[in-house]
Amino acid sequence: MSAEKPTPEQARQLLAYRHLRTHQTLRNHLKTLGLSDEQLESTRFRRQNWPGETFVDWLVVSSGEPWPDQLTTEQHVWCAFLWLHIDNPPDSADTRTAWDLIARYLFQLDKQLIARAGQVQSAKHATDGKIEKGSETKDRVLKMARDLKMKFPRLSKSRAADQIAKSTNAPCKKDQAKHYLDETYNKDQWKYLGDSGSETPN
Repeated sequence: MSAEKPTPEQARQLLAYRHLRTHQTLRNHLKTLGLSDEQLESTRFRRQNWPGETFVDWLVVSSGEPWPDQLTTEQHVWCAFLWLHIDNPPDSADTRTAWDLIARYLFQLDKQLIARAGQVQSAKHATDGKIEKGSETKDRVLKMARDLKMKFPRLSKSRAADQIAKSTNAPCKKDQAKHYLDETYNKDQWKYLGDSGSETPN
């Protein structure tokens, strides 16, 4: 089934929407690269008026602050869009070349943004994994500490941390175990964690 051809008005609206989205995307991106509104507004193409001149021969001119040298591609993309949007030239090899330049740049930009989002998500998963692992370790330390205090009520936090660190499949080192106990129990809470009188472990 062939697609229905849009009416002239629909085509005009689609083109306007295309220009608006492209303008928003380009302008926002260029401003994140450090360009000012004044730099964007003062930069345009200037035709050379040579015989056989094409889109790729046009010069970029600016009446304001120069763009950084590393943004030459972005400058040409921006000027190409302004020419298409403001001058609204009829379809030609130059307009097709200009739209192709813009489309290729936006395609690469989308790839970068998607890759960056993937990196952020991967970093978040890695951080979440570390937090979860740390929480599991603390839970194991506290459970082992409660078991030790039930057997040895007079056991100090330092001795409990030492016993936990020396146990088979120890969840962490002594200093980390002691840190978990200190942040969970104050002196009185630790004192009454176990039952009355029992020997301490060797």
